[in-house]
Amino acid sequence: MKVEEIDAEHYFHNNNSLIGHRHLDIPTFYGNIENWSAFHLIFKALVIDNQKIPNVQKHNILRMHLKGEPFNFIKPFKSDGTDFDNAYRRLEKMYGSQTLQHEYQWNKLTSLQQARESPESLRTTHNEIYAIVNALKTDGNSE
Repeated sequence: MKVEEIDAEHYFHNNNSLIGHRHLDIPTFYGNIENWSAFHLIFKALVIDNQKIPNVQKHNILRMHLKGEPFNFIKPFKSDGTDFDNAYRRLEKMYGSQTLQHEYQWNKLTSLQQARESPESLRTTHNEIYAIVNALKTDGNSE
């Protein structure tokens, strides 16, 4: 066995343990703009901010956790790690845009069905409105 093979084997074994089970905690993003924030926050905390993970691995972890349209957005970028930052920025522009997020939530709010007079219906409508209002808050401001 060559020294390079041992080093590579050791490298991948150690890097797999860097993420280990945490890699499984990353959700798959299918392109629903409502789920972008949760995906982005988890992916950023577990992958992007982890300086021990090389960009080639970050890029391939990202590809594994995207399906459909989001995967197609980053498909043109090289998966060797050199384009990881550009690929992720492209996703952020598409799904993390405040304008698109607000437009989505506004459309959701205006299309809510009127609550019936039952307590369950009122509670459900209240919870949906509360979730939308919280999603519309920017940087913790309630205005």
